[in-house]
Amino acid sequence: MILSNKAYPLMPVIAVAGIIFNDRDEVVLIQRGYEPRKGKWSIPGGSVELGEELGQALVREVEEECSLKVEPGPFVSLIERIEHDSRGKIRYHYAILDFVCKYKEGVLTAGSDAADAKWVSMADIENMPLTDELKQIIKKAFDMFVSWF
Repeated sequence: MILSNKAYPLMPVIAVAGIIFNDRDEVVLIQRGYEPRKGKWSIPGGSVELGEELGQALVREVEEECSLKVEPGPFVSLIERIEHDSRGKIRYHYAILDFVCKYKEGVLTAGSDAADAKWVSMADIENMPLTDELKQIIKKAFDMFVSWF
Protein backbone atom coordinates (compact mmCIF):
# COMPACT_ATOMS: atom_id res chain seq x y z
CA MET A 1 0.00 0.00 0.00
CA ILE A 2 1.33 3.45 -0.88
CA LEU A 3 0.89 5.60 2.19
CA SER A 4 1.15 8.85 0.25
CA ASN A 5 -2.57 8.37 -0.55
CA LYS A 6 -3.22 9.16 3.13
CA ALA A 7 -2.22 12.83 2.80
CA TYR A 8 -4.66 15.39 4.22
CA PRO A 9 -6.93 12.88 5.95
CA LEU A 10 -10.35 13.73 7.34
CA MET A 11 -9.52 11.76 10.50
CA PRO A 12 -6.47 10.00 11.97
CA VAL A 13 -5.31 6.82 10.22
CA ILE A 14 -4.92 3.73 12.42
CA ALA A 15 -1.78 1.76 11.59
CA VAL A 16 0.20 -1.19 12.95
CA ALA A 17 3.93 -1.89 12.89
CA GLY A 18 5.93 -5.01 13.64
CA ILE A 19 9.17 -5.11 15.56
CA ILE A 20 10.35 -8.42 14.13
CA PHE A 21 13.08 -10.49 15.77
CA ASN A 22 14.76 -13.73 14.74
CA ASP A 23 16.73 -16.24 16.81
CA ARG A 24 20.01 -14.40 16.06
CA ASP A 25 19.05 -11.25 18.03
CA GLU A 26 18.39 -9.32 14.85
CA VAL A 27 15.52 -6.95 14.06
CA VAL A 28 14.02 -6.02 10.69
CA LEU A 29 14.37 -2.41 9.55
CA ILE A 30 12.95 -0.95 6.38
CA GLN A 31 13.81 2.21 4.53
CA ARG A 32 10.63 4.07 3.67
CA GLY A 33 9.98 4.44 -0.05
CA TYR A 34 7.18 7.02 0.19
CA GLU A 35 6.02 9.91 2.30
CA PRO A 36 5.62 10.38 5.12
CA ARG A 37 9.29 10.11 6.13
CA LYS A 38 10.52 8.93 2.71
CA GLY A 39 14.10 7.62 2.90
CA LYS A 40 14.08 7.22 6.69
CA TRP A 41 14.73 3.88 8.39
CA SER A 42 11.88 2.46 10.43
CA ILE A 43 10.01 -0.75 11.20
CA PRO A 44 7.56 -2.37 8.75
CA GLY A 45 3.85 -1.76 8.96
CA GLY A 46 0.94 0.11 7.51
CA SER A 47 -2.72 1.04 7.71
CA VAL A 48 -5.46 -1.12 9.15
CA GLU A 49 -8.24 -1.75 6.63
CA LEU A 50 -11.90 -1.42 7.55
CA GLY A 51 -13.12 -4.62 9.22
CA GLU A 52 -9.60 -5.98 9.69
CA GLU A 53 -8.36 -7.01 13.12
CA LEU A 54 -5.04 -5.54 14.26
CA GLY A 55 -3.20 -8.88 14.18
CA GLN A 56 -4.48 -9.61 10.67
CA ALA A 57 -3.39 -6.17 9.50
CA LEU A 58 0.05 -6.64 11.02
CA VAL A 59 0.63 -10.01 9.35
CA ARG A 60 -0.61 -8.66 5.99
CA GLU A 61 1.38 -5.43 6.11
CA VAL A 62 4.63 -7.16 7.10
CA GLU A 63 4.27 -9.68 4.29
CA GLU A 64 3.46 -6.92 1.76
CA GLU A 65 6.30 -4.70 2.90
CA CYS A 66 9.12 -7.20 3.42
CA SER A 67 7.94 -10.69 2.30
CA LEU A 68 8.12 -12.23 5.77
CA LYS A 69 5.62 -14.36 7.64
CA VAL A 70 5.49 -13.45 11.32
CA GLU A 71 3.78 -14.43 14.54
CA PRO A 72 2.40 -11.30 16.22
CA GLY A 73 3.12 -10.94 19.91
CA PRO A 74 2.54 -8.41 22.67
CA PHE A 75 1.69 -4.75 22.21
CA VAL A 76 4.72 -2.50 22.78
CA SER A 77 3.76 1.13 22.24
CA LEU A 78 1.47 3.68 20.64
CA ILE A 79 3.13 6.35 18.51
CA GLU A 80 1.34 9.36 17.09
CA ARG A 81 2.72 10.96 13.95
CA ILE A 82 1.20 14.30 13.06
CA GLU A 83 2.90 16.30 10.30
CA HIS A 84 1.84 19.75 9.15
CA ASP A 85 2.49 21.35 5.77
CA SER A 86 3.98 24.83 5.25
CA ARG A 87 0.50 26.38 5.68
CA GLY A 88 -0.05 24.63 9.00
CA LYS A 89 -2.61 22.15 7.64
CA ILE A 90 -2.35 18.57 8.85
CA ARG A 91 -0.75 16.61 6.03
CA TYR A 92 -0.49 13.26 7.86
CA HIS A 93 -1.97 11.99 11.11
CA TYR A 94 -1.23 8.40 12.15
CA ALA A 95 -1.88 6.50 15.35
CA ILE A 96 0.58 3.58 15.09
CA LEU A 97 0.37 0.54 17.35
CA ASP A 98 3.71 -1.29 17.60
CA PHE A 99 3.82 -5.03 18.32
CA VAL A 100 6.61 -7.53 18.97
CA CYS A 101 6.74 -10.16 16.22
CA LYS A 102 8.59 -13.44 15.82
CA TYR A 103 10.01 -14.25 12.39
CA LYS A 104 8.54 -17.50 11.07
CA GLU A 105 9.64 -17.78 7.43
CA GLY A 106 10.45 -15.96 4.21
CA VAL A 107 13.36 -14.13 2.64
CA LEU A 108 13.60 -10.48 3.61
CA THR A 109 13.06 -8.29 0.56
CA ALA A 110 11.84 -4.72 0.17
CA GLY A 111 8.34 -4.62 -1.26
CA SER A 112 5.27 -2.41 -1.35
CA ASP A 113 6.31 0.97 0.08
CA ALA A 114 9.81 -0.04 1.29
CA ALA A 115 12.87 1.14 -0.64
CA ASP A 116 15.17 -1.25 1.27
CA ALA A 117 14.97 -3.82 4.06
CA LYS A 118 17.59 -5.48 6.23
CA TRP A 119 18.22 -7.50 9.35
CA VAL A 120 20.17 -5.47 11.92
CA SER A 121 21.78 -6.94 15.02
CA MET A 122 20.66 -5.49 18.32
CA ALA A 123 24.30 -4.57 18.95
CA ASP A 124 24.19 -2.28 15.87
CA ILE A 125 20.89 -0.51 16.62
CA GLU A 126 22.67 2.46 18.21
CA ASN A 127 24.62 3.01 14.96
CA MET A 128 21.51 3.11 12.77
CA PRO A 129 19.99 6.45 11.69
CA LEU A 130 16.83 5.98 13.76
CA THR A 131 15.07 8.40 16.07
CA ASP A 132 15.99 8.02 19.73
CA GLU A 133 12.33 7.19 20.37
CA LEU A 134 12.41 4.27 17.91
CA LYS A 135 15.70 2.97 19.33
CA GLN A 136 14.12 2.88 22.80
CA ILE A 137 10.99 1.15 21.48
CA ILE A 138 13.10 -1.51 19.73
CA LYS A 139 15.09 -2.14 22.92
CA LYS A 140 11.88 -2.42 24.95
CA ALA A 141 10.44 -4.78 22.33
CA PHE A 142 13.58 -6.93 22.42
CA ASP A 143 13.29 -7.32 26.20
CA MET A 144 9.66 -8.33 25.73
CA PHE A 145 10.60 -10.74 22.93
CA VAL A 146 13.23 -12.48 25.09
CA SER A 147 10.71 -13.05 27.88
CA TRP A 148 7.89 -13.94 25.47
CA PHE A 149 9.81 -16.77 23.68
